[in-house]
Amino acid sequence: MTLARALAQLASCREAEDDVVAVMDVFGRHPGDTVQVLDVVRQTGLAEDRAEAILRALVAALVLDFDGAGGYRYERDVAVEMELRALKDRLRAHREHLQGNVARFRAHRDLY
Repeated sequence: MTLARALAQLASCREAEDDVVAVMDVFGRHPGDTVQVLDVVRQTGLAEDRAEAILRALVAALVLDFDGAGGYRYERDVAVEMELRALKDRLRAHREHLQGNVARFRAHRDLY
């Protein structure tokens, strides 16, 4: 069970990481419950095909269980939770770094 394995199956881009975090946030609010694809789409705002691709990757990585009838379930796992926390922290740090760069650019642009 690893998020890294799921992310390796998806396009290696920042959006894929953000999407995985959004999907896992839905399942984190409903541990042990069966969640349908349309529920994930509604709660995350992702396109249905994008949500399905992420769900398939998470099932292949053994993060989620698939019941065969369109339902997905997440049973809490300490390792996945730690990996998810690290991913969220890395994404937040990256966003803050970009915002800092934009602020510095705007401040320096006024000097010229």
